[in-house]
Amino acid sequence: MKLYVNGCSFSYGNTADNKFAWPDILPYDVTNESWIAGSNKRIFRRTKKYLENNDVDLVILQLTDPYRDEFYNSINDLWLGQQGDYLHFDDESYKRKDIDQKLIKMQWENFRKFNLLTRTEEQVDNESFYMLNSMIQYLDHINTDYLITAMSNKCIPNNIIGSNNNNILKPMSHVVDLENTYEDGHPNNEGHNQFARYILNEIEKKYE
Repeated sequence: MKLYVNGCSFSYGNTADNKFAWPDILPYDVTNESWIAGSNKRIFRRTKKYLENNDVDLVILQLTDPYRDEFYNSINDLWLGQQGDYLHFDDESYKRKDIDQKLIKMQWENFRKFNLLTRTEEQVDNESFYMLNSMIQYLDHINTDYLITAMSNKCIPNNIIGSNNNNILKPMSHVVDLENTYEDGHPNNEGHNQFARYILNEIEKKYE
């Protein structure tokens, strides 16, 4: 079975150098495009891009903090992510040496200020709802099975929680025991093993 996974650090690893998470444990052919501090916009964008060029049997998406964002820098042809007051490069560009870091940070700072001033809680909730529903419709349209989880309930739009969609799984915070997490909330190795067992069980129930 070919799996495609996308999420944030909860599905990638705590840092760029610490790449170990639950997708690495699954006994399948797994492509994992998760990235630290990734936004839901990045998750959906990269997932659609991948599926336009590759066939997979199952997509697993791990939703993240809906207030994270990203924007495209056309001058340098790269995507920049926003996690609160922090700037993050997409994994396709974070090691690039050919970019003007000073210019990038100036452009991003303007984006961040505008973003924090204009995005209301209602706007973020509606944005998350429409993005997730659009992604689900796209996956249905291309006839691709999927499972959707999240960091926590706050990452899943309220309209989706409690819906009749059996492909919406428990968030990681409801599966991983507190004793199996670091102080910052990320799962430790045992936590990732625990969540991998949960995902494997769901795959076996639904698709095998």
